[in-house]
Amino acid sequence: MSELNLMTGKSPSPVSLPESMIEVLREDGSVNNEQCLEKRVYYKVISGLHASISTHICMEYLNQTSGEWGPNLECFVNRVASHPERLQYIYFNVVLMLRAVSRLGPYLSAYDYCSTGNHEDELETKNKLTNVINLAQDAGKFDETVLFRGENANILKEEFKQHFRNVTRIMDCVGCDKCRLWGKIQTTGIATALKVLFEMDEHALDPNSNHNLLQRSEVVALINTLHRLSESLEAVNQFRKMWSEIDSTETEHLIQEAEKAVTGQRTTVSEVPRPTDLPGIVRMRVTSVIQMCKESTSDCLRMLLTMWRRGVRTLAAVFRPSGKEHGPGASFYEEL
Repeated sequence: MSELNLMTGKSPSPVSLPESMIEVLREDGSVNNEQCLEKRVYYKVISGLHASISTHICMEYLNQTSGEWGPNLECFVNRVASHPERLQYIYFNVVLMLRAVSRLGPYLSAYDYCSTGNHEDELETKNKLTNVINLAQDAGKFDETVLFRGENANILKEEFKQHFRNVTRIMDCVGCDKCRLWGKIQTTGIATALKVLFEMDEHALDPNSNHNLLQRSEVVALINTLHRLSESLEAVNQFRKMWSEIDSTETEHLIQEAEKAVTGQRTTVSEVPRPTDLPGIVRMRVTSVIQMCKESTSDCLRMLLTMWRRGVRTLAAVFRPSGKEHGPGASFYEEL
């Protein structure tokens, strides 16, 4: 559709933004007046999806030294916890998905899930889904009525959809089959939620008048995406528990690494020492080690022990299979 046709289409009248939505959509603690509300919502949805995926990666992390899969607290601190707004965006996406499920409640309750004809399976599925719908009606407090209300609402809505289609196309470029599968599922699930919130009125959501409201793949993607986001929140709780159990030395180390990640102090390509600088760098490090040993024996032993452990891990990693060929074994990657 051309922008001319969009501009001539009927748009709802402008409305003011409720205070509750202003608080949710704050950008770094203050309202960003340079972007419209719809664009801020779009970027928060994408950032929330990114943060959720990062949380899953850190929860199912491959230890190159041991070849085992498991939670990596340092990964989570650097990627998510050191940026509080990223965790906020995950909650934002959860509320948005719950609101979509809440609006779809009657349709989902009447949906035919089990094509096998097994009455017990159908009953069990609908009982579990009823619990999800009830939770969604309590926690899904996203107010979609404040979006796409201006005079250019039709243009913004079309741009919104086009940008999100581009995100789903990006998933086709992912090399890992499982990553591509879950990427497509989650982008489809969020797209389905956005369609339910911004494209359909109450009459369209009525299962009695609209039996073919959603494709089966959209229903599957919607529920699985909500499941993945809720798993991210559960992973956050587990990482918080891990954080509370580590000692002060490890805590200080994680904080320092997080500060480097936030301030961008990690070594860049231009900062990599050149071969001609290597002797000077070695002399400087040896001098610092000697100085530390003169000042504190305990710090000296601790640093030497750390250097020895790193050397052993590096040497062992050279001769150890990565284990990637087996893939993660956790329930995160069960078949649909």
